[in-house]
Amino acid sequence: ASNLDCADPAWPGKPFVEKQVRGIDVRIGSLLLELPESLRGEGAAVKLLPAKDGYARMLAGSKPEARRIVFVHGDEAPIRALIPQLLPAPDLVIGVDHGYTEPSPTPQSVEGVPLVFTGIRGRVLLDVWLHREAKGGRATCELVPLVGSKTIPGGGGDPDVKNVILDHRKMVKEAGVLERMARLKPTQSGAAYVGTATCATCHPTAAAAWGKSAHAHAWATLVKAEQDPKRYGWPVTAYPECVSCHVVGYGEQTGFVSAAETPQLADVGCERCHGPGSVHMANPAQNKLGLIGGVQGSVLCTQCHDFEQSPNFLYGDKWPLIQHGREAKK
Repeated sequence: ASNLDCADPAWPGKPFVEKQVRGIDVRIGSLLLELPESLRGEGAAVKLLPAKDGYARMLAGSKPEARRIVFVHGDEAPIRALIPQLLPAPDLVIGVDHGYTEPSPTPQSVEGVPLVFTGIRGRVLLDVWLHREAKGGRATCELVPLVGSKTIPGGGGDPDVKNVILDHRKMVKEAGVLERMARLKPTQSGAAYVGTATCATCHPTAAAAWGKSAHAHAWATLVKAEQDPKRYGWPVTAYPECVSCHVVGYGEQTGFVSAAETPQLADVGCERCHGPGSVHMANPAQNKLGLIGGVQGSVLCTQCHDFEQSPNFLYGDKWPLIQHGREAKK
């Protein structure tokens, strides 16, 4: 938290971390290029300092021979623009950009400073070897794929702990938590969900591709898993965290509530990725739909196909299974 400031005495952020590696001091800092919207404005608890000032805080009191490593959180272009302004030059800049779902396999160079990107999915470890030469830092990289833990039938550790967890999940159903947590917040666009069948009236080709995919049976998959004691054996169809990835719009106004009340929003339909379609339907030419939040497809997919739920998920392999595009104009 090199360029974050907070008046709260309990604020845990520190401007740097320092450690010794083979007798060499290593100073590590972290710069944020933009505050989340929820932390901005007058009276905000956290203040964002200019990145250059944060870098100066990071280096305060360090020895000239100390290695300087800085994480920069933001988009790639602003990260590249910032690097020449950081003086003395870092030995390594580690970019955290959501456009990189996996680490960059080779370091880039910006004004002689090595730049690598971590990736955001936690599937691949980026092993970086850093050297300081007369002209500046030099880095070499190695990608180390990580093996995800797969669900093991009968797993769950201590039987007593497992029973406590199962009792809790049954209580969630009995208390009607699924329905109570539905429709608590507005949709991002303010539009309403209409259901995949409605989308199909104008997008038959995309709907046909969807119908052949597992997304079209996502709710049935959850139901079958619940009925199979070897897989679950507890009411997973009443558990909000699980349901949200098998339906459309859960938690948002006009979104999924239950299979009985909103059957048109069961399964992972069009609006799960493209957002609620009511405004688009009213005037398609003026209200085009992209991906929710304008994110890359791989980022959107990993909201559900994350490392825990889909440890072997690779976007490049899976996209062809649901691939579709705009309807041909007549």
